[in-house]
Amino acid sequence: MPALKNPKQETFVQLVATGEKATAAYRIAFQTKAKSAQVSACQLLKLPKVALRVREIREKYKQHVEAQIENQFLTLDEKRRFLARVARTPIGEITAQSDLCQEHTVTSAENGTRTEKIKMPSKLDAIKMDLQIMGELAKDKKDNGRVDMQAIYLWISNQITYHPMKQVQGREVQEPPRIKRFGKLELCLDSGVESDI
Repeated sequence: MPALKNPKQETFVQLVATGEKATAAYRIAFQTKAKSAQVSACQLLKLPKVALRVREIREKYKQHVEAQIENQFLTLDEKRRFLARVARTPIGEITAQSDLCQEHTVTSAENGTRTEKIKMPSKLDAIKMDLQIMGELAKDKKDNGRVDMQAIYLWISNQITYHPMKQVQGREVQEPPRIKRFGKLELCLDSGVESDI
């Protein structure tokens, strides 16, 4: 439907369709401060051509917003793939140019040794986020909305190998094993593998 022929009505419709209250939109479009603006706005909205135009503009706006949202936000699959990359990629494979690199610092000592430090997202946090997503998916699929999260945590703990590595004065030092608790569940992370940066 083309724009309404009456420019004041079209302005009113545009304002209402984009979220303005009908009374305020009427006062703006018709440049009035009359107390009858509320009644006049209601009567104007009851006109078929006005109501149709408001619906049309709202639908176009809704489609525009949905298209923007679709392009701005990650899909569920994209989120889970990224989290899987975080969990599976060893720290030694991360370079300063990698999208998994959160922080990169290079320090030089007086004796000429150079230490490079690369920080990546937490593998454990990535696994927890993925588990939350899995839990939400499972809730959607189950009638009662309950999920056996402990079974999921146990399965994940048997699947992962964690590769922490810390540098002290330019040398690699093995970190002690870490234990992470999820409620009553304890998850022991293997720290026996060293990785070069």
